[in-house]
Amino acid sequence: MTGLESFRIDLLLLYLAATGLFSYVTMRLFGRNSVRVFALLFLFNTLMVVVGPLLTLLFYFYLTHNKRKIPVINAHLLDVAQLQRHFPLVKRHYGEGPPERLLNDAESPEGRKVRLLTHLIRKLERQDVRLLQSTLSGKSDEGRLLSFGVLNNMEQRLNDRISDLQERLAQENDAVQRAIYEQEIAYLYREFVYYGLVTKELEPFYLRNAAEYALRALKAYPDPAEVYLLLGKIYLYVHDFKSAERAFTKAMEDPRYAEETLPYLAEFTFERKDFRSFRKILPGLRRLHYSPRASKLTSLWRTS
Repeated sequence: MTGLESFRIDLLLLYLAATGLFSYVTMRLFGRNSVRVFALLFLFNTLMVVVGPLLTLLFYFYLTHNKRKIPVINAHLLDVAQLQRHFPLVKRHYGEGPPERLLNDAESPEGRKVRLLTHLIRKLERQDVRLLQSTLSGKSDEGRLLSFGVLNNMEQRLNDRISDLQERLAQENDAVQRAIYEQEIAYLYREFVYYGLVTKELEPFYLRNAAEYALRALKAYPDPAEVYLLLGKIYLYVHDFKSAERAFTKAMEDPRYAEETLPYLAEFTFERKDFRSFRKILPGLRRLHYSPRASKLTSLWRTS
């Protein structure tokens, strides 16, 4: 064996050893410890020495023999005024940033804060009520007065409606109509807690009243599944999972309320770490239309 042949063999062995080492390290980095993965990486790295130049030649011949004309765009023909008409400048009415920061920013104009609050109260959501409550301790007099007025009106409307229903309930003799009144009173008591209109110390009182009126309504209510769904929400809020499970299971018996009840049923099984039951509910959740409550749970679990 000549010296040149010996050098070629040494060079080949060195290349194979380096390729094998690189394939092994790559395999370990990705946590795929198997002979099949190592063989695939080793074969790929080895063949690239031969296939790589061939692909480069093919790409070169394609570019040199490609006769397709590339259209030339004259940038000087762009009409900037027309672009601005088609793509108007869009700005936020109340400045950049989340509403919490804008309302608590001392440098933000008072008029802007009032306009932002006025925009929020057009259609109040749960998070908007908390935002209004945060402005009660702010430095803006206009903001404090506006927020206080809105929150006070919400509480007053709920209290007036409860008082009106209780007066009707006292004068009603029909059992079904009494149950309808009791169900609505239970719903209104829960609204106080849901929107955060009462302090933490008063929440048990309102939830206890809500559960009491809901249980009364079950005696003659024409649509008991709706009341069971409300009861399940009340029990879920106070972490009474056993009672919530019984209520949601009753509500699930009515197909009309099954889709609305299923996310709540999944939530409390997940909260109490009953993952075996949750796994049975998970396929039903994925068949639902988009639900914010259900999406928080399904996004954490995927079939392996």
